[in-house]
Amino acid sequence: MKKRLLAGLLATSIALSISMGAFPAMAATNDDFVEDREDIADYTDDSYSSGYSSSEQLFDDIIFFDLDEEVDDTAAEVIAEEDANDSSDTEIDRAADSIEETEPEDEVQDTDAAEDRNDRENSDEETKSGTQNPEEAGPSDAETEEDVPDSWEETPKIDSELEAAIASEDPFSYYDDDASEKEMDDDFAPLAAGKTMAHEDYAYTDVSSGTEYMVDLYTDHTAKIWKLTTSSGEAECILPSTIYYTDDDGVPEPTPYTVTELRLSYWSGVTSDNNNYTALVLPDTLTDIGGSLSGFKNVTEITIPGSVKVFNATLQNMKQLKTLTFDEGVEEIASGSVVSGCKSLTTIHLPSSLQKLSGTSTFSGASALTDITLPEGIAITEGSTFSECTSLESIELPASITTIPSSMFAGCSALERVTAKGTITAIGNGAFGSVTDWKDQEIADTVLTEIPDLSQVTSIGDRAFYGCSALETVDLHSVTTMGYGAFQGCDALSGGIDLSNLEVIPGHAFCYDPNITSVITCPTLRSIGDWAFIWADISTISLPETLNSIGTYTFYKASLSGTVALPDSLTQLGASAFSGCEEVNAIQIGSGLKDIPANAFAGCTNLKTITVNNRREDVTIPKIDGVTVTYTIPSLEATDDKVSNAEGALSLQQAVDQANGTPVTIEKDIRLDEPVRIAAGQRVEITANTNCNIFGNKDKDLTNLFVV
Repeated sequence: MKKRLLAGLLATSIALSISMGAFPAMAATNDDFVEDREDIADYTDDSYSSGYSSSEQLFDDIIFFDLDEEVDDTAAEVIAEEDANDSSDTEIDRAADSIEETEPEDEVQDTDAAEDRNDRENSDEETKSGTQNPEEAGPSDAETEEDVPDSWEETPKIDSELEAAIASEDPFSYYDDDASEKEMDDDFAPLAAGKTMAHEDYAYTDVSSGTEYMVDLYTDHTAKIWKLTTSSGEAECILPSTIYYTDDDGVPEPTPYTVTELRLSYWSGVTSDNNNYTALVLPDTLTDIGGSLSGFKNVTEITIPGSVKVFNATLQNMKQLKTLTFDEGVEEIASGSVVSGCKSLTTIHLPSSLQKLSGTSTFSGASALTDITLPEGIAITEGSTFSECTSLESIELPASITTIPSSMFAGCSALERVTAKGTITAIGNGAFGSVTDWKDQEIADTVLTEIPDLSQVTSIGDRAFYGCSALETVDLHSVTTMGYGAFQGCDALSGGIDLSNLEVIPGHAFCYDPNITSVITCPTLRSIGDWAFIWADISTISLPETLNSIGTYTFYKASLSGTVALPDSLTQLGASAFSGCEEVNAIQIGSGLKDIPANAFAGCTNLKTITVNNRREDVTIPKIDGVTVTYTIPSLEATDDKVSNAEGALSLQQAVDQANGTPVTIEKDIRLDEPVRIAAGQRVEITANTNCNIFGNKDKDLTNLFVV
């Protein structure tokens, strides 16, 4: 059987978020195995933060190599046994099965599932052992280059068929049907980074502590630790910064390998039974930390060294973790849901070098975190950064933050103050909102009383301040776009609301805000959505001549009083739009509204008059007891098409036919059941001595009154 090698020429780590039904999302990186084009499409159909716009772009950056290296029968039998015992198609599926059985109570998001090498046990012939003792393992000073045994020579695993694989138009043809996912996965990561494997799956024991690791060693003399198999049983785990390799014959290599990468699987990164570490020390040789550190379940404090410029790992469900520190030098935290489920985490230290939080829900779910300081210059590009941080009380946003992303503080039930040094111009969906049940619209009130200045904000997303019941004032005069339910349930919001630049007031915008006393509307207001001002304490509302529609229950039980004037531009009025407005005594309806719902003014107990700028026959209006309806345009009383009421009077069609160039004089209104037909080239002049109307029978649906 040929050994297959999957090489990805990727400049950066690709993080894919996979949604798995009831399971939380998990992340896969460029270390992860992708079985075929269909799998690639499946991965990229879901949301991810790789910067790749499509599965085709991702596939273009992946090259498959076929190697002529034989795998021994023992390894082949192990792979065959794995395939026979596992019906899952991908390693992600096996990871999901594993977490169901082992940790059903923990949420896992954005973890590096594909690094789980639990099934990666090889035969004794393939697995090598070594111990760390530089004085014994390395060559003596007297040894020369000629003295170095052949076993120290580093031979790349890529053979002469490499060029053929690169040139192949069908790289998948280089894979046998019984290709192991693990086999390809193991080769993918180093080649994606431009590395060549020197020694794979090397079992390494740190003699100073007795801790055993599984590592991969590369020809550039760097090393990746991917599993901790045997722990020392001590309180502190100090990861080695260098590793010495010794071959099966006990011959050591002279040059150590520098540990630059740590990539542990959430499920099997730490597999020892006596894992009682309460402290984890990471070497400053590390430049890449990915996967999950969650296997160190009892660790209380972790410091990420500044040598790691981009942090890609997760610490999810480390329930004993209290302090997380990122040293100076760390520039980006790219992983999502880093501390979800870290219920004891009270302190997070961020360095001044930190420039970006690019993962979704970076610090979400840190339920014991009370405050945090964000460094100047930081950018937050994804949402839910602090969502469900239920103990967070206050935070100051540096001047570099001008947009508050979606759900950034959603569910922060103890949050009282959010201030900003800079100018905020946009607020995303649910940025400050809190709700316990979207379906039943049950609002879980927040205690937020102080927010950044909104005077320069032009865009506010859906439910941005939903349930912020302690919020008293907002300046919205610059807002041009507002989302559904933006301020619904803001009980304490009081005084006037300036919407002078908002052309579309969305549904539920200020629903259940009973202390709003006035609204300044936009001169070019086009629509007001359903339930927008339910219970509002507004006594008057100015509706401009640009308004086209008013939704259902828009002003239900609002405190409107006196006269409500609906402009001629209004063409749609929703059910119960003004129902329950008990202090309204007069309604003026413009000429554009033809159909008024039966309950539009239900419960308006003091309503006395309705004035309609139209004819009676042009408007459908419900009968309301005790209300007088007046039409400003007289009704058309004509019942026929005669030009006069005289006996034997001609119809208009007959008069036109007999005109012969003389004017046709009409003495009354005329109703046509069919259009008057005029011969081509005929000149017709119709005159009247009094105001008369010619109109079509509305039941006949005439398009034109005259046709040639």
